[in-house]
Amino acid sequence: MIRRRKRTASNSSKKKQASKKSKQPQLSVTPDAKIKSTTKAESQSKAGGKRKRGLGLGRRSRLASKIREVLLDSSPTQSQSQSEPAGLARGSGSAQRFYEEAVKIHQQAVDGDRDAVQKALGMFEQLHRKSPNNNLIKAYLGSSIAMLGRDESNPIERFQKAIKGLKLLDEAVAGSPDDVTIRMMRGHVSYYLPENYFHRTNTAIEDFSYLASLYETDGSAFSREAYWKLLYDLGHSYKRINRGQDAENTWEKLLAVAGDDKYSRLINRERQNAAMAAKEAEERAARKAEQADRSPNASSQANSTSKAPDIKIDLPGEGLAEQIIDYIDVVVPKDALKLYHRALGGDRNAMNEAADLFSRLSEAEPRGLMYKAYQSDLESMLGSTANNTFEMFGKGIKAMKDLDNLVNAQPHNIELRLIRGNQSYRLPESFFHRSATAIEDFEYLTQRYQENPSILSKDTYWDVLYKLGESYERLHMNEEAEATWKKLKSQNPSNEIKLRLMTKFENLRDLVSGHLSMDNLDEAMSRGKMLHDMAVKGNRQATKLSFELWERAFRAYPDSTVAEAYYGSSMALKGRDAQDPQEMFGMAFRGLKHVNNAVALDPDNWELRVLRGYFYYSLPPAFFHVTEKAIKDFEYLKNAYEENHNLYDTSLYHQILMDLGFCYDRSYNKDRAQQLWRKLIQETSDPSFKQQLYARGINVE
Repeated sequence: MIRRRKRTASNSSKKKQASKKSKQPQLSVTPDAKIKSTTKAESQSKAGGKRKRGLGLGRRSRLASKIREVLLDSSPTQSQSQSEPAGLARGSGSAQRFYEEAVKIHQQAVDGDRDAVQKALGMFEQLHRKSPNNNLIKAYLGSSIAMLGRDESNPIERFQKAIKGLKLLDEAVAGSPDDVTIRMMRGHVSYYLPENYFHRTNTAIEDFSYLASLYETDGSAFSREAYWKLLYDLGHSYKRINRGQDAENTWEKLLAVAGDDKYSRLINRERQNAAMAAKEAEERAARKAEQADRSPNASSQANSTSKAPDIKIDLPGEGLAEQIIDYIDVVVPKDALKLYHRALGGDRNAMNEAADLFSRLSEAEPRGLMYKAYQSDLESMLGSTANNTFEMFGKGIKAMKDLDNLVNAQPHNIELRLIRGNQSYRLPESFFHRSATAIEDFEYLTQRYQENPSILSKDTYWDVLYKLGESYERLHMNEEAEATWKKLKSQNPSNEIKLRLMTKFENLRDLVSGHLSMDNLDEAMSRGKMLHDMAVKGNRQATKLSFELWERAFRAYPDSTVAEAYYGSSMALKGRDAQDPQEMFGMAFRGLKHVNNAVALDPDNWELRVLRGYFYYSLPPAFFHVTEKAIKDFEYLKNAYEENHNLYDTSLYHQILMDLGFCYDRSYNKDRAQQLWRKLIQETSDPSFKQQLYARGINVE
């Protein structure tokens, strides 16, 4: 997300830090009073205690309870006084008591009191409104928001709160990078967030390294017990992102200075677990190699049958041993990049060719980081076009895991962050939960671009900003999405981006306002079809409003097959944006039932056949094996138009020819697909069809 500068702890800066008071703006809650800060010991306890549970998306850390225990043992020192907001120490009265009570309530929230979370949040929101530039208050507010997410049952709410809390903590560290409490708080929040969703272990490493360096320069900064705990967590952070040697070096340092045997026991347990995981990984690899030797054509045989292959899926972040590779920079051949970009355009032949090419490049140079990155992304693309769920999930998850490992190896690689961000953005949120990862990468890229515009082309930067807004929108973080799109709009982007932005800023609510009477069905349907078309193109506001309008229309006119068909299609589109897979599938099936019922009642209505044909066409083949049904509707529409050219618009006929060809291509009937595309190119003067085919690597001349 936000780029952070690595600060070294020089002797002079640490001595200066140890003696100076905070230069925060004065914090006032009432016109006639100033708040007194908590003591440093209290600040320290909050810093470590906040991370006691963190937002672990439901999990509880075995070591969480130790944070507060260790940090509470830290005696307050002069160097810690920097965490006292300016003006607080001299305050008195009700304002001081309000602040101290907020700190106390926050600690209760850290200890797991759910009622205290909301109360602490409200109190720190009030403090933050009075002094929005006070970084300590901002950090406590970020911590409180993250804890609110900890207790949420809705996964989307958890993501929202974690991201918002982290943003405030990042801002607090950027404003007060030498503040012990703020660093401690952000470090532990980042440490306990699941790495495979939030990718904040590097942030924890940055904060823990800074704090450890501070203590090694100034032993009075905080207690030695807190220092030992920091070293243990720092080593564990290194281990989590496969920096095994750094983890061992850190733990060896800890064992040399710690006077507590518990760290020796914890480290030995970690080493035993790592050895066991490595052995299990070797055994799995040996079994896989043995199976491959016995059945070299197993994968092709599995693909040729209707039975889905038995794929072992290893979820990222489950503690499996990883092969540590010392990656090197490599130059990617231009022909390989050309194939890759064709694959991004949807050309399945290019996907296979590019995946094979990058696989051979990786075999020739296993340490080539970008070879592996492109190969992983291409495998993910192939998974997205697979006809079975095992392959789709297997390849998608493996690519996620590989790209995460590569980013951990080179977190500042712009090309790599762009690949992972785009891969995360493409994956369905309801199944993979990667929007938070996309946000992390896109935020990082936009921050780096603002520092150095030469790292990305303008078009790429605009595309990143647009996708960042959509990633926020997927997590229902609408304020952040709108702010991102406004920023993009202010930069006068390309016409293509402007067209995409148009629907993001339109207020469509008037189209379905209470003033729209169902007495005039034609007017209602006209507006409903407009909203439905926008929903098909991905406008979430239009999706919601289309469903509302067509639901009203169908209830008012239950015998109208058009109203029922559009109601069913709008229901499925609304399900497309659902975060719960069960809700998504449920709405798709219920919507399809309505569409099928409407077509059964009026089978010669070409509009209904178009609606159902594209309904089938848009469903992912890995879950819904309905491509043949889409072909049946498209063939009906093609033949009907060729018998009566006045039946519907010629441009729609040409689009149906194009998409019917894609259906046949999806069904591996390439000859029929080529036949349809040649017919299309011969009959239309619109160059866009030819350009679309060329972008997919299809030559029909």
